[in-house]
Amino acid sequence: MSCEYKITIVRMQLNPSAFFARQAKGGTGIELHTDDCNFILTAHLLLDVPPESESCWIEVAGERRYYDEPGKLLIFDTSYFHRTRNESPSQDRTVLLIRFWHPGLTTVERCALRFLFEAISNPSLAKTVLDNRRMERVARRERGGRGFGKK
Repeated sequence: MSCEYKITIVRMQLNPSAFFARQAKGGTGIELHTDDCNFILTAHLLLDVPPESESCWIEVAGERRYYDEPGKLLIFDTSYFHRTRNESPSQDRTVLLIRFWHPGLTTVERCALRFLFEAISNPSLAKTVLDNRRMERVARRERGGRGFGKK
């Protein structure tokens, strides 16, 4: 069972992560875990699922949902403990995994988190930004600025 999808996503803030397909072979799963990131939500778009309606599932905060029909979209908060399982003996389960900012975040919070992610992956970036800010303050002082413009 496979399907083709044309997906149009309008005005979603998708910066934290990308789209990618995640495949679970029959008889496998992901153990109970959390990523402690309540500022990002995750969506699973079901692309290919075994025909046995209750053989594939995801459990989030103790609530189980079934991967039972292609085209179904499940959105969840990965800061809650969650796990998956494909109990089909022979068929894989494939989902398109999409991660996006929690809609409750403000623009300032998204910018701050984006900066932190970039600084963690490139520590010299934080030093460069701080050095640039320091140089801007020195230049303002030399021009006689006090933060509110010249007197």
